[in-house]
Amino acid sequence: RGGGGVRGGPPPAEPAPAPAPEAPAGGEAPAEGAEAADAEAAPEPEPAPAPAPAEEKKRSKKVKRIPVTVSEAKSVGMSAQELMEAQEEEGKMAIEDKRIKEKADAMNQLEETIYSMRDKLSTSLSAFSTEDEKSPLMALLTSLEDWLYEDGMDVEKSVYDAKYAEIMDKCGPIEARAREADLRPDAIGELRKALARFSEFVGSSDEAYAHIEADDKAKVAAEVEAATAWLS
Repeated sequence: RGGGGVRGGPPPAEPAPAPAPEAPAGGEAPAEGAEAADAEAAPEPEPAPAPAPAEEKKRSKKVKRIPVTVSEAKSVGMSAQELMEAQEEEGKMAIEDKRIKEKADAMNQLEETIYSMRDKLSTSLSAFSTEDEKSPLMALLTSLEDWLYEDGMDVEKSVYDAKYAEIMDKCGPIEARAREADLRPDAIGELRKALARFSEFVGSSDEAYAHIEADDKAKVAAEVEAATAWLS
């Protein structure tokens, strides 16, 4: 032991340094691995927009000016004389069209009458005509038919009208008998109603007829009796 009360001996040892971190597998340093992780986490930058195309240069239009000479205007169309002549020609054409139509109508009327009358004489008018009437009429119709398709294809309207009148003059009485026979039942019915009405009047003692003389009533009674007998 030495003096001074201090125990001698070796000085205290210094603390050992901390161990260095181990390198990761593959030999990369730790700092480089952290930078790679940050790069993967960061989003990729968007591509820059394409530059706008340069505007095309507008083409300028070339204008060519042509001088125009204006002269005095002339009237267009027909003159007054030409207009009048055209109107006259149009009027003549209208008259001719009317003449042609009237002639065609007259021809068609004659043709239709020939066929219809020939048929009626054999059917609906047969009972109202005698054989002496029908025989010459049928011969006339046949003759007119032959003429119509031979010489009568292009004649004046007056000729067709004359042929039509000839047929109707000969067939008219026969058609009149047929019409009378058709209307007779209705006429007889109306006459019977009138006779019944007057018969009631003659035998009536109604005050409404008191002013009528007996002689007048007797005349009415005689007419009623005669008409009744005629109907029987």
